[in-house]
Amino acid sequence: MPIKSDRYDALAYSTSLIFGTILSAADKMGIKPMLLGRQASKIIASIFGELSRQIQDKEPASNLEELIKDTENITKSFSSILNVGIEASFSDNCYTEKIIDCPYLEMAKFGKSWGYKACPLCGIMLIMMGSISALGFAEILDAKIENNKNTCVLKILIEQK
Repeated sequence: MPIKSDRYDALAYSTSLIFGTILSAADKMGIKPMLLGRQASKIIASIFGELSRQIQDKEPASNLEELIKDTENITKSFSSILNVGIEASFSDNCYTEKIIDCPYLEMAKFGKSWGYKACPLCGIMLIMMGSISALGFAEILDAKIENNKNTCVLKILIEQK
């Protein structure tokens, strides 16, 4: 896959190569990317409370319903800023996010070339898992990501505490 001349594309390509290679190496050593994601989400959770206040100019969500509403508002903002399509929904304790023209498509291509269904560990999913963990009222039971050309679908199974 040739590196494009656009600086953003070259940066996305190199970041995908580095991040994907490290995750793939960890996976081959028996450390599954999703386990790394769950652990990393606990680490970044500590900063998300303050970040949430800064982004939304209000206190963080105090229950799952508020979290979904906040997430819808944030995804609308990021959708226009990043020039991507984002559709979020919540049903049967499963948060689903469909991302069209995901900024991590290069990573998804690498992941698929290594046998994953998308990125070995989705950056957007990691942020969502960290956000949910930060609030302390729900637990992540499982998370899955699939990529089909320019569309990624994240599914995070949540149990309210």
